[in-house]
Amino acid sequence: MLDERRGSFLLEHKALEASLESDFLPATIAIRPHHFMSKDTWKALLGTEDPNEIARTRVGKYNFHNPGYAADLLGYDGEGRQSLQDGLAAYYTQLGSLSNESTILFDLKPDSMCAAACIGRHCSGTQYIGEMHAGQNTDYVELMITGQIIMLLLNAGFVIGKDYDRLRPAEHVLFDFRGENLSTPTVPRPTVVEFPALVARTGALRDAVRFELDPINRVLRNEF
Repeated sequence: MLDERRGSFLLEHKALEASLESDFLPATIAIRPHHFMSKDTWKALLGTEDPNEIARTRVGKYNFHNPGYAADLLGYDGEGRQSLQDGLAAYYTQLGSLSNESTILFDLKPDSMCAAACIGRHCSGTQYIGEMHAGQNTDYVELMITGQIIMLLLNAGFVIGKDYDRLRPAEHVLFDFRGENLSTPTVPRPTVVEFPALVARTGALRDAVRFELDPINRVLRNEF
């Protein structure tokens, strides 16, 4: 069952009414929520930059201070850098080619960005020490970010049931590193978590991102 923090989050957001069925399923593509909330993903979704250039720039910016996390993405000798770049380029290309009528599912399943990693232990891990992680619960972090995606849609005027849906919590297996680094020889412990997925129309997500990036709307929200 969801713990109190997750439960209270759902209760506080009445737009998150969950359903067992959705007209938006099956989804065209699945994406981890934190992968979507990235300016690189937004550029690819809107088609404002070349996918290969987005991938090359992203990989070129990686400056790892955590050897375990770096190795998880690039391999222990960095041999996976090109394959990571190629995998990201393919992911960004797919995003840009999605029709507005297609749908995107946000849940805990490993996605194309996860598949691009040389090793990829972090994709199904939780409570691990990574480049930007301090032993966090992966499912809780992704739940919070899913809420941010919903706010993007709500701010742009989109409506649950018409433009997006929430699904009843489904079980996923994550591997608990118990505060260890991803490179630890200790075998992580399987743990079952529940996660309420989000599914949305690609066209609605594109428009929501455009709305979010519009300087006029940001001024109206007093963000400058």
